[in-house]
Amino acid sequence: MRRQQLIQNLTGPVLYSYSLTRAPAVLSLEKVIDEDVELGICYKHKPLLPDVPEYVCEDLRCLWSDTVQLNIDLWDQPLAPSPATDRCPAPRGGQQPVGEGQPLVSFVLVLRNQAHAAAQALLELFRTAHEAKSAEYVVVDDASSDDMAPVTQTLRRLSELFGISVRFTRNEEGKGYRAALGQAVQLASGKYLVLLSSNVLVVKGWLAALLPTLEAHARTGLVGPMLADRQGKASGSPGIIFEDASTALYLEGVALHHSLNHKRRADYVPAACMVVPKYLFDKIGGFDSQYVPGCYEDVDFSLAVRAAGMDVVYQPLAVTLYQEDIDTAARLSQCLNSKNRELSLAKWEGVLKEKHCSRDTDLFTAAHRLSHPKMLWVADSLPQPSTSAGADRVDLLEKLVRGGYYLTYASIAEWGGKRRLRRLAAQLRHQGVDLMPSGPHQGWVLLGPEGQCLYDVVMVSRATAFEVAQGQIAAACPRAAVVYDAQSLEVLGQARRAIAQQLLFNVSARGAEAEVAPFHFNQLNTTHVKNFLEGPSPEAQALRRAWDVELYFIDKSNLTIVASPEEAELVREYRPGAKVEWAGNFHIVDLPTPECEGRAGVLFTGDLTANVDNRLGLQWLLTEVLPIVVRTMPPEILQGFQLHITGSQRLPPDLKAQLGELGKYVQFHGKLFPEQLSGLLTKLRAVVVPAFAGAGLNRKVIQAFKLGMPVVGTPVALEGLDAHDGVDCFIGDSAPEFARKVVQVHTIHCRSWQRIAAGGLRNVREFISTGSVDRKTYLQALGSSEGGPLSEAQKGTCLPKLLAAGRQKQSEVNPITAGMGP
Repeated sequence: MRRQQLIQNLTGPVLYSYSLTRAPAVLSLEKVIDEDVELGICYKHKPLLPDVPEYVCEDLRCLWSDTVQLNIDLWDQPLAPSPATDRCPAPRGGQQPVGEGQPLVSFVLVLRNQAHAAAQALLELFRTAHEAKSAEYVVVDDASSDDMAPVTQTLRRLSELFGISVRFTRNEEGKGYRAALGQAVQLASGKYLVLLSSNVLVVKGWLAALLPTLEAHARTGLVGPMLADRQGKASGSPGIIFEDASTALYLEGVALHHSLNHKRRADYVPAACMVVPKYLFDKIGGFDSQYVPGCYEDVDFSLAVRAAGMDVVYQPLAVTLYQEDIDTAARLSQCLNSKNRELSLAKWEGVLKEKHCSRDTDLFTAAHRLSHPKMLWVADSLPQPSTSAGADRVDLLEKLVRGGYYLTYASIAEWGGKRRLRRLAAQLRHQGVDLMPSGPHQGWVLLGPEGQCLYDVVMVSRATAFEVAQGQIAAACPRAAVVYDAQSLEVLGQARRAIAQQLLFNVSARGAEAEVAPFHFNQLNTTHVKNFLEGPSPEAQALRRAWDVELYFIDKSNLTIVASPEEAELVREYRPGAKVEWAGNFHIVDLPTPECEGRAGVLFTGDLTANVDNRLGLQWLLTEVLPIVVRTMPPEILQGFQLHITGSQRLPPDLKAQLGELGKYVQFHGKLFPEQLSGLLTKLRAVVVPAFAGAGLNRKVIQAFKLGMPVVGTPVALEGLDAHDGVDCFIGDSAPEFARKVVQVHTIHCRSWQRIAAGGLRNVREFISTGSVDRKTYLQALGSSEGGPLSEAQKGTCLPKLLAAGRQKQSEVNPITAGMGP
């Protein structure tokens, strides 16, 4: 009977006693968002963040109501039967009944008049509520004098058609915003409170960006979105509080700017839209009642959140439309000069004097004072999460931001035209990385409004990026500390390759007779490499010219970071006074030690088509190591032993021709999919890494360690890992020794095999894992301190003094401009 009555009401001549249409401003802003890759989390109706469902970014025009078994319009005729011929999507998340348990969010609105605007806000809120797992709607009418039928009818229809949980109450006498909000919060039961003003209209993707920001880190206590106008310009951006309790909104009313468009800590977020855990709101006691008629309460509450040891965070990838009317603007303008500022100053004077900037500080400095040091990271491209190195670099960037850095990442290569890279850019901004816009590096803005460099530290990754950006960096930031992130030194790897090829496979070098001393890997140490580079061969001279260029970059840097101790040693050989540290890429480890029963054989993996180093290593393995393994392996184990080769489409004919009778101990798999490779590894005893060349940390070794696989490697393969033979790996420094280790990994007891495998896992966890890298380590490497309260000398710029100015330049000759470049 109730269903029939609802259908009759829906199909009758009058649905509402008022006219209610969708706000054109919302349509305009959603169109801007959908066409602008740098605004919001949706682009061309697709989400830019990896964990956001596609339906979040779709244009939701209608929903199916189980109650009346009809499609219900959510667009042109709000909450009327839809003319859609196909069945519309079913409600999701916060568009459904809460069911058992606590709702994830409570949408909290305190209303006073402006009924049509409030009804529009409620409908937009419902349309996007599927971005939360579950939700309830808590509305308090604080004694409105207007007819509030648009609000009450909208709430009743939503409850009747979709079963949402609505808590509505009306005060006969006005209590004021703070008291009415406290009343609403008492009615709320959600884990998180979403406090909204009726002049804020939400758009798709806003909650899908806000909630993960709040849930990602335990220290996040309050989150606010970007408040934008219909053109996508900042309307109520993150708030700044000065030491005299006056406030400002950073870049208000300007076009979108990269320094505005990434997650970061803020002094305060406006009360027009904020999300806070309910327990924290209750613990603080809500908004302070002394701020009447209702301004500065958001400033005070944000200060209280920070006093409780929590962060206030601005998340611009959550975009909302802020419709500030003339009356509201006038009231807020009066508030800024009202007694409430004096009340705030009296309450928080100690905190403001100690930790906030003076009123004459430029807005960029004041807005970003909570993050230090300020680092510009220049690289040749965006890091690629699809590769293990890129995924590690993305994780490291996030870790630095979480550690307090203000981090701007600038890519030499343009990325805006590729969908995969656009998604990565959104992910980086969502994590808190300030990303320079895609485009020519000459357009980078490195100077503040007063002509000062915006950065304390400039990190440049790889020689290619240094060569392109060094002039611009030197001109804009001559006093910034420059860190050269050389990663792996190519000259070390190339020199080692040349030495190994000469000693191993050059007959004239080894002698015509087979009776020659076996090759030992100490012949590839830095002393031998330096001797080679100083030699007369054309190859050595070409490498030396490239090395001179790299040394020039080292001379121009306050600190050079390489990927292994051996690389640091080579730099010190040529530049004894240079400050050089080593730090490999960082890795996340969460896999258990595997079982060893029934395993036999070893794996070699690597591209054999283009990678000369892989060919060199496999040739040595097949011609010098494998024959010894076959001769010395116990017969009962040799029956099941094979050297498995993967990573390349085909085995080069010259290598295949060298196998002869040993071919029965070799199985070539071609390229394997990840799941196929994982399955193969469960049957094998070890991964062999016969590396001769290369520099930095060997990724094959690290990957094997992460998978719990023992590694038999050369000393070059294990460089920089603090690895110990027989503890967390097996190291062979000659062909006979390498073969002996391959036999040993097959003959040891399972408990010993598992101990070695566990040692490799422990090595990655404790030595090079992201979990072992903290902010203090990086600050120490950069020669800085932890900072503290601002000193009087620092108040002029409000910048913590982190890095000593000045640098020692060992070479003023630029080998690039002198014609010595590669």
